[in-house]
Amino acid sequence: MFRRRWLSAIGAFALFGLLSGRNSFADALAQTSPKADEAGIFDVIVVGTGMAGHCAAISAKLSGARRVMMIDKAPLVGGHSALASGSIAFVDAKRQAAQGIEDSVEKFVNDARTAGGDINEELVRSIALHSGCGIDWLQAQGVRFAPNIFRAYGGMHPRCLTAFGNSGARYYIFRLHEKCRELGIETRLLTKALGLHRFEKNLLALRLLDSRTNSEYMVQSRSIVLATGGFGANLALRMRYRPELDHEVPTTANPRGLAEDPATGDGLFLAQMLGADWVDMDRMVMLSYWGGRMLDYIGAEIYVDQQGCRFVDETATTAHIARAIARLAGRSMFVITDAKSDKGVNVGAKIAAGSIHRSNSVTEMASEMKVSAVELQRTIDEYNKCALENRQDQFGRRIFLQTIDQPPFYWGRERLMLHTTLGGLKTDVKARVERSDGSVISGLYAAGEVAGGIWGSDRLGGTGLLQCLVQGRTAGEEAARHASQSR
Repeated sequence: MFRRRWLSAIGAFALFGLLSGRNSFADALAQTSPKADEAGIFDVIVVGTGMAGHCAAISAKLSGARRVMMIDKAPLVGGHSALASGSIAFVDAKRQAAQGIEDSVEKFVNDARTAGGDINEELVRSIALHSGCGIDWLQAQGVRFAPNIFRAYGGMHPRCLTAFGNSGARYYIFRLHEKCRELGIETRLLTKALGLHRFEKNLLALRLLDSRTNSEYMVQSRSIVLATGGFGANLALRMRYRPELDHEVPTTANPRGLAEDPATGDGLFLAQMLGADWVDMDRMVMLSYWGGRMLDYIGAEIYVDQQGCRFVDETATTAHIARAIARLAGRSMFVITDAKSDKGVNVGAKIAAGSIHRSNSVTEMASEMKVSAVELQRTIDEYNKCALENRQDQFGRRIFLQTIDQPPFYWGRERLMLHTTLGGLKTDVKARVERSDGSVISGLYAAGEVAGGIWGSDRLGGTGLLQCLVQGRTAGEEAARHASQSR
């Protein structure tokens, strides 16, 4: 059954172009055989092959770790990162100043506080401080970025880059996995971590399941990095903290129930076996993205309700928009843009799937939406008037990058989905996993969405991949250092 569900996932991902690229899936599968582990102990094992996992594995190897391995329960590398649009937030005076943008670490921290409230300022500041050199590091690994710096959806300032080309964040995974192969980092897929134990003072032991043969075996490592993602797909766990997020609320990684969302909280339970603390488990981000939305930046679309009327500032924080959508009938809305806007990397797949439509006129669009053409035209005319006059509208919106008046019009229905969980393992600035008393668990590190208690109740656009990048690099470097000291 497990294998059949994951094969269905591969088919669904293929529909969205996730299996493109130079044999990355086949090459990774070729490395999954459980070799004779008696041959030696690993210096670093990374659980998870998303952005955080790849950054951790590469950093560990480049920092002197001799034997490094990544494992993943999925049949392909990438995790949720392979589904992301690719926006990465950063603070870098030189890069931003070249495009007339003023920014600072302090502004980043203040924006994060405005969005999330009670943030962990020490961790947020550390992530911001290391963001610019993180972008440099990705470029050193062969990653190319599109040149324009923009304000991402859910952001408060133009401080995001995205991937070169039209592959989104899966492009990062392709490039980073190529680097892993160059460095001789082993990858085992269809390999699920079932248990984590202290073997002896300086060794940790992972109990693994090879899902192809349904056989279990043990591996030992001096350091382990958990990069397993969040727990949004674990219905029982998320309802323990948010009972209203029941089975009717899908995740953005699996909006139609066609695939297997891997975000089931595996890393939380593994770390708990060693006494790790969980923090902010009720903090989750609701996002309207996988239906009708098609832009990765703000300022070029409007949201309307079932009557064809706007109801919110479309450039506000994701939490503010989510609350407004939740008050609508059916908790759904329509998203509208036009031919002038720059569509995101997933727009082709969404059109093919029927979630985005094209109409040659406002009247045609209203008819297909089943809303009043008169009301919808009035709504668009009022928006365009504010955009042309560049004045604040009745919802407090101040950012208007364009009018919406050039056919064809692009539109689609959007509803709230669970996008990410902000709760998880308690960590410090060195990515070390902590117990409830603040003591660190020797040899255990966490990076990416599995690490919680950072952003408060909401996070800025582009900071998900940024957290994976910065924490992944830190976790890899610290894991390698610990391994060296433990030999």
